[in-house]
Amino acid sequence: HAHLYIVVMMTRSLLVGIVPAIPSDIVQIYMLQILMLACMVMCIHYQPWRVPQLNFVDAFFSGVLILFLNIAAFCVHDPDIQVLGGVCIGMVSCALFLLAAVTFLAFLRHAGRLTKPFRFFLCHSKAEAGSFARWLKQELVGSPRMKRDVFLDADNLVSLRCLLGYVAADVETMVVIASKSIYLRPWCVGEMTTACINDVPSVL
Repeated sequence: HAHLYIVVMMTRSLLVGIVPAIPSDIVQIYMLQILMLACMVMCIHYQPWRVPQLNFVDAFFSGVLILFLNIAAFCVHDPDIQVLGGVCIGMVSCALFLLAAVTFLAFLRHAGRLTKPFRFFLCHSKAEAGSFARWLKQELVGSPRMKRDVFLDADNLVSLRCLLGYVAADVETMVVIASKSIYLRPWCVGEMTTACINDVPSVL
């Protein structure tokens, strides 16, 4: 759902390459701090990595880099100590606040208090149960009690490479439509195995 985050990464790399062209050392450090803080905020907000722990790692290392930039600012010749101290305190405070926020969000997700985007994942063999899976999704989505979407690969799958990632991180319950050849389909077996490894509840 955050596939356009690659634009953020490319823009960050471009700006990091441009910053050294600025004549003032202290301005270079300030610009890098602002850039890394903006990237840290976007990482926390959009959570682009499918594995939740990677979002935390990305934000953590952005915060560490901001801390190192603050330390490097004191090594600049003839800096304005008062202004420099205020900026460093502000940057460190923002970084610590954002790290606390992403840690809290990770804890909530781990504790199950943050809902996943898909209530059910329909694991099925298209040849034998494709029509039944379509009917089942329509019935589930049409229920007044259903507040979230139901994952059906024909509707929701953007790339086959992301399929098992959806099962691991974005699905609350796996629904296995047990047709005769369900255990002979490699992708179906992969989906069930991924659900088992990641403790996703499954019903048959």
